[in-house]
Amino acid sequence: MNTFDHLHGYMAYFLASLPYILPKYILKKYGIYIGIYMVFVATQWIFNNGECLLNHKNKDPIIEKYGVAATLAFKFIFCKADITKFGDTFNNIFDFVWISSAYFLSTSNKSLQKFIIIIAFLHLYQLYKK
Repeated sequence: MNTFDHLHGYMAYFLASLPYILPKYILKKYGIYIGIYMVFVATQWIFNNGECLLNHKNKDPIIEKYGVAATLAFKFIFCKADITKFGDTFNNIFDFVWISSAYFLSTSNKSLQKFIIIIAFLHLYQLYKK
């Protein structure tokens, strides 16, 4: 993993945790903008076969299969766990947390929340087909 992959993974974890760590007044004021960005990321998952577009130049087969977030977690947090056994499950849980965080961040726009629900079901179907 190079420096860009580390930054990519850390920013993904940071953005997914924002609705749970930010104060409510900041969420009401700026949450919609972060939520829109997260929806764009989740939408490109649909069109890129469930993978992030930033992974396309990576030569690491583990990152190619499980993604940067799962690879980063298994290298530094779950050091003794086998990524080949739990990588897909972790990736599915992280995708759910990402989409639910985008849903919570966009509480001021109901139409965006409906779009997030549609994206979530499309991505869930895509993960089921894998």
